[in-house]
Amino acid sequence: MPSKTGSIALYRKKDAEGREYGSWLHDCKIKGQRHRINTGTEDYGKAFNVAEEEKEKLRQKVLHGRRMDMTVGEALDEYRQNRVPRLNDQYNALQRLDKLSGKGKRGARWGLDLDLKLSDLSVRHIEELVRQRLSEGNKEGTINRELTTLQAAVNYSKRQLEADVNPNLRFEKFTASARPRALDDDEVQRLLHELDPSKGYVGGLRFTERTGPLKDRSQDNYDLAVFFLDTGCRYSEATYLHWRDVDLKRGVVLVYREKSGGKVLTELAMTPRLQEVMGRRVGNRKHGIHWVFPRRAPTGHPVNERRSGNGTAGIEAAMERAGLNDPAIVERYGVASTNTLRHTYATKLLKAGMSDKAVATLLGHTNTNMVNRHYGHLLASDVSHEAARHLG
Repeated sequence: MPSKTGSIALYRKKDAEGREYGSWLHDCKIKGQRHRINTGTEDYGKAFNVAEEEKEKLRQKVLHGRRMDMTVGEALDEYRQNRVPRLNDQYNALQRLDKLSGKGKRGARWGLDLDLKLSDLSVRHIEELVRQRLSEGNKEGTINRELTTLQAAVNYSKRQLEADVNPNLRFEKFTASARPRALDDDEVQRLLHELDPSKGYVGGLRFTERTGPLKDRSQDNYDLAVFFLDTGCRYSEATYLHWRDVDLKRGVVLVYREKSGGKVLTELAMTPRLQEVMGRRVGNRKHGIHWVFPRRAPTGHPVNERRSGNGTAGIEAAMERAGLNDPAIVERYGVASTNTLRHTYATKLLKAGMSDKAVATLLGHTNTNMVNRHYGHLLASDVSHEAARHLG
């Protein structure tokens, strides 16, 4: 039986035995035209809101016709209001939309012409966006993700609102390296030495000589690096870590996987090194702070908010000081970034003999495709050694 709330009746498909499955659906009729709305979610409350929004959008579309002359600004707003709320990684999507609109956390920055019609948006504008982001110091992967968001917004307006879009528009992206950079044991030790507040220098000062914000941020950077190295988590997953998800008695953390096709928690065992870090952090935890790695105010005091998207600058600066991005090394192995610590975790486990399926599970992937794509050379190496044993 359909579930009814107000004027919205939702239902799900049924299998041969009459059991419901899949996303909630809604059928409606507007000016004699029948429409079926797929909400894309199995959560009833969320599905109801989606169905209401989509029905109203269809009604406007049928009554007022196509929105042929949409501008870039209107397309970004439509995507922000109607599509982003259904994404798993809403925070980063909103940040990229702000960047495209010329907004930044530290003030205005270069953005697209919001009054430009989608029918006039061309490859030339995309190339200019890429040039501007490179001049700002953005990495290729960061630029690719911003282009993906823009492409999604344009496609949403084209498909859902039937906006006219330049048929020659292309979103040329950087080709990702087939083999991601991973650190060896010596490089890891050099990085941790630079980050260790009790050993390294920041601004010419030892940890004991630092005060306030500099001291607290130095400790945060070291702790975050250890967390990445010992869990293989993404930055967004680390910033989402809540103290209720840390069990020091059992030695585990529950990690919220934002990019695994749903809101999933994965239990990860902590190494002794990470247990020491978490034990110290819980001991220094301020009252009312729920996040393990919270954002810090300019005063250095923790704020009960998720850490911002630019919170890895200290770790990447330490990588530079440790010589991990010397030109000769970069030319051969690629640039070391915070995500390199995740690759280091995966590489170490695969070299130790763990299966690609096990490593994919720990990384939060729903299948082994990404592991095989990025680390296939390691799996091939294992096969080669086995072949040599047989031939020898």
